Amino acid sequence: MLTNEDSTNYSWEESYKRSWDALKEDEKGSLKSAIANLELQRHLRLKKRQTQSIQRGLIRFLYICVDLSYSLMEKDFIPSRFSCLKSALQNFVTEFFDQNPISQLGIIIMRDGVAKKIVEMTGTPEKLMKEISDFPEPFGEMSIFNALDLATKSLNIIGSQGSKEIVLVYSSLTSTDPSDIFDILPLMKSSQIRSSYISMSAELKICKTLAKETNGEFHVCVDEHHLKDIFMSMIIPPPTTVVKKASLLQMGFPLQLSSQDHSLCSW
Repeated sequence: MLTNEDSTNYSWEESYKRSWDALKEDEKGSLKSAIANLELQRHLRLKKRQTQSIQRGLIRFLYICVDLSYSLMEKDFIPSRFSCLKSALQNFVTEFFDQNPISQLGIIIMRDGVAKKIVEMTGTPEKLMKEISDFPEPFGEMSIFNALDLATKSLNIIGSQGSKEIVLVYSSLTSTDPSDIFDILPLMKSSQIRSSYISMSAELKICKTLAKETNGEFHVCVDEHHLKDIFMSMIIPPPTTVVKKASLLQMGFPLQLSSQDHSLCSW
């Protein structure tokens, strides 16, 4: 027999929650101030920094792999997963370069079983915004292996002056792959690539495992607002996994040199 301490209520057995009571009208009968206060609290929560001392990289090389399979046309997000994803990506690009001005970003799309790099690593947000606006219509299946393989090989040729990251956003629960997805994991580890995953549908065990093995993050969003919050949480540079000795980086400033040799000059 269950005691009162052991018994727990189901969600439908709990008292009715009036969530709209959190909104209070001001003296003019407007809800603008209440909504602005809720929005301010949300931004403060997203911008909250960790208090402990953590080494983070200033230069980030990030590839966003976007699922453009047919499942993105589902209407469980308002107005659709496709529209919400484009809006969240554009918002992320703007905030990313505001907080990481010397970093670079690229986009890879997964569509019809093929991974295609539509934007190479760039520091120009306008180019990225245009490509996001011109995304092709979702079609076919996604391919996680092809996307990770393309992103990993592109990041592998980059030096160690910055952190290497992959963020894969998926909507489909199936993936058409030419090989075992775990075959790409050793190269990701040896290249010190951090991979994170955002699901717009449900959890995929393989993505969660890849995120854990590469010290990344795994998220499942519940609505369009949660999707934007997840992207905003990835704006802050992740902690570095390898402790590096601090060193100065020589910049390309002109040097004044004196020479005793004759030289030609034009007017």
